[in-house]
Amino acid sequence: MYTVTIPRYFNEKTTAVFYDEIYNQLQIKAPDKIKFDFNGLEFIDPFGVVTLWNMVDLFERHFGADIYYSFPDNYRMSPRKYPAIDYLDDCLFFEKVMGKKLHPGSSERSTTNGLEKLRPGSFNLQYIEKTTSWLKGNVHLRSKSFSFLDTTFAELFNNINDHSDSTIGGCCFAQHYPSMNEIVLCVGDAGRGIAEKMKEKFTHNLKGEALTSDYMYIDFATEHKVSTKSKPGNRGLGLENLLAIIKNNKGSIKIISNAGEVKYTYKKNPEGEKRLRVSKGYYNGTIVLLKLRTDTLDFEEEEEFEWTSY
Repeated sequence: MYTVTIPRYFNEKTTAVFYDEIYNQLQIKAPDKIKFDFNGLEFIDPFGVVTLWNMVDLFERHFGADIYYSFPDNYRMSPRKYPAIDYLDDCLFFEKVMGKKLHPGSSERSTTNGLEKLRPGSFNLQYIEKTTSWLKGNVHLRSKSFSFLDTTFAELFNNINDHSDSTIGGCCFAQHYPSMNEIVLCVGDAGRGIAEKMKEKFTHNLKGEALTSDYMYIDFATEHKVSTKSKPGNRGLGLENLLAIIKNNKGSIKIISNAGEVKYTYKKNPEGEKRLRVSKGYYNGTIVLLKLRTDTLDFEEEEEFEWTSY
């Protein structure tokens, strides 16, 4: 049996490296049994939750392994002693992967919205409606603002699906941080990834410059009318216009795909700050972390978007 020891802090800063290390080890060992050990976990965020579920599904499917789980012996008696595990239980993570909660008293928190599988088709619309309904109970905004969120979430799901080709699909999870005036939505899959998908069609950007790294491919995917697919009737606006939505909101988006990492931030600089770099670890697929500010949603201007057919 191969043991996957979840690190003490499992968040957007640590997951890519951890995933890369574990996946490479499993490729070598090809175990038929894998145990996820949560005994040392002290903190996990939405990015970590989404990555963790993708890891469980991918390892089970790819290696055909039986999956087991290990927790502190006294968790069920004293769940509040282990806030990170308790948080995962309340997110319904264990119910999703094991078919049952660790503690019978676990339930979704008012500040989180269901960890769910991302699938092509109408299911995503149902999840968006559920997310918007959840936000209406937590965030005091105008109807126009919630329509803005519907568009943003749909756009994120469309782009993940367009580049995925995943055998396990993806998953999504949302959290509201009232004290920070922030909504965080994380969507991820364990498929091919934006960079690998873009390489099938492009070698240079629109300026004729060679694309030589994964982060360059991710950045290129956000440019005007750049797409890997032709989907008549797809209502997606493209990553370019997703960035426009985030810019208006003064939020941020972080994309990790394959060996690339790109982050666009608009909180301090209206024109935005862009950071491109080689990811610290290779990630099979794409994870997108979207942060939207609730204190700016009501001040958005009407935007003209160009609807394109992919």
